[in-house]
Amino acid sequence: MIDKVTRVRSVEVGFRTVHPGSPGRPGKYREFKNDPDMLAEAKMLTGDENIVNAELVIMYRIGNLRDYLFNVEEQDNTVRILAEAVLRQIVADYGIDDALIRTRVEMEVETRAKLVALAQHYGQGLVM
Repeated sequence: MIDKVTRVRSVEVGFRTVHPGSPGRPGKYREFKNDPDMLAEAKMLTGDENIVNAELVIMYRIGNLRDYLFNVEEQDNTVRILAEAVLRQIVADYGIDDALIRTRVEMEVETRAKLVALAQHYGQGLVM
């Protein structure tokens, strides 16, 4: 049981890992190119009104088991929804060139900071 509490979990936005692969064997992914549901998640509008497809992986672990179990239902789905909302907000603040190339690291840092703040606000009991 301890392993289930301390392990690092991940949530994917804009794609899903179907099979992670192994050495010498590539993984298999369900991505927005072949799936309308993934496309709806990935498609975002930039500040200069261009459309960009964004993918994101959020990694977290349980920090407070009581909060994790009792404050929020469907933790992974909640994390995915919050991450998608935060990423949409941030992508909308940048132009297409910035979103694709120049400020990518800054966007990642900003996304993480806002997502951590939301997780704390909702008392999810997560460490990101």
